[in-house]
Amino acid sequence: MLKSVLKGLVLYGLNRLAERSTWQGIVAIATAAGVSVSPELTTQIITGGTAAVGLIHAVFPEQKSDG
Repeated sequence: MLKSVLKGLVLYGLNRLAERSTWQGIVAIATAAGVSVSPELTTQIITGGTAAVGLIHAVFPEQKSDG
């Protein structure tokens, strides 16, 4: 039973990695965490995070709604 639950969670996670919003969230969290690391790097971190979000928008297609 535990094995099937873990397998389901892994598959769910992998499916979520195919969603653009998941990557946006990961980039946003990483960018926010990085901003507090070094004030001198704030501009570079924000620029990198913004570029990553732009890349995510360019690579992942929009989800089509059924209705």
